[in-house]
Amino acid sequence: MGAIHSELQKTLGVSDPTLYRWRAGTQHPRPEQVAQLVTLGVTEAHLAYAWAKETLREGGYPELPLLAHLFPNTSLVHHKLSGHLFPEFIGRAAELVHLEQLLQAAHRRFPLLVEGPAGCGKSALVRELAWRIVAPTHEPQPPPYTAIIWVAVPAPTLLTQAMVAPLLPPLQMPDIYHTITTHLSPADLSGETARSLPKQALTVLQQAGRVLLCLDGVENLHPIEWQPWLQTLPATTQVILTSRTHLDLPYPVILTAMPPADAYALAQAEGHAANLLLTPAQLETLANQTYGHPYAIRWAISQIAMRGVNLPTALQVVAAPQAPFQQFLFAAHAAHLRVDAPDAYRTWGALAAFPLVAGASLVELAACLGLSIDETRLNTQLLVNTHLAYFWPDRQGCSLYPWGYPSAARAAAESRHLQENSI
Repeated sequence: MGAIHSELQKTLGVSDPTLYRWRAGTQHPRPEQVAQLVTLGVTEAHLAYAWAKETLREGGYPELPLLAHLFPNTSLVHHKLSGHLFPEFIGRAAELVHLEQLLQAAHRRFPLLVEGPAGCGKSALVRELAWRIVAPTHEPQPPPYTAIIWVAVPAPTLLTQAMVAPLLPPLQMPDIYHTITTHLSPADLSGETARSLPKQALTVLQQAGRVLLCLDGVENLHPIEWQPWLQTLPATTQVILTSRTHLDLPYPVILTAMPPADAYALAQAEGHAANLLLTPAQLETLANQTYGHPYAIRWAISQIAMRGVNLPTALQVVAAPQAPFQQFLFAAHAAHLRVDAPDAYRTWGALAAFPLVAGASLVELAACLGLSIDETRLNTQLLVNTHLAYFWPDRQGCSLYPWGYPSAARAAAESRHLQENSI
């Protein structure tokens, strides 16, 4: 013990009585002395990460830079992320960079939005971003967040044979409050009431430092439920939302078709994972005929691997109007429109009667629906905002997208064309 005291006195430059007062709790070391003590404890006595973190926090020393130096192979971000959704993340490089840039803009106090149709890779993109924060591949450096919280709203899942409704009941805001609080605090919440949960969640967020809150699938929650609460979050909490429908938020990251090269690479990787020997010509056909839709690629390959069909049959199954994949893409939107926007739902159905290549004339469509031109324009734009005209080209477009009612985009393009010509 005497040798240890002498070494500490020499290293820290303090007297023996001072060390005894530290041990007795009658005097406390300065933050920089705490950092020296922790460094000695880790490098000489091989003390654990948890001890170092708690000691630095109690001593008032910024723990992240020193912990990153002392434990270069340990994630410093508190999280409960499940494993990667897919063995290898392919494509979306520009969107990842864009999201990282938006997160670094600390002065922006608004939720970040990743939107796009079902199966286009929204959850995979945000989860990949989260994992890159948790386990960066570059040189060790202090992470930008102390915690990442992932909250997923249950949604239908597409299996090889059919679409399956979620096993869990729809997520409500109290579930989100509860997830945040239990993730960041070990406190017992059994005595908390529904009215006290929002305040408790805000309290633990304020105490947690910088937190990244990921809400996956908010199209299943009404904005009036979550938008007011998000506005009360502390400045140290940043939020990323994913949604299948358009939300009125600045700087949305909108996922569209994967570029041909990325779609080809994804088809190749998925085929290899399924032990399928697909020729370059077959991979190119798969990438082109699915229009770069990630889940369409995966689902077509699952048809080949698990049902034993050939590639043309698998592509026909994917594109069939009543196929489970079509239901996966559009069923949630149809249910939403039928209840909340009946005129838009009628517009969606009416568009099926118009030629896909020529599209719908806005005037003819308005007459068919018995609506004004302005009402019809608003309804067609709503269909575009809910991504029911996904991947459809502009007025001078070339190829046809075989799913849903893509002439909605033609009608929207017609309305923009009429508007531009009337100015």
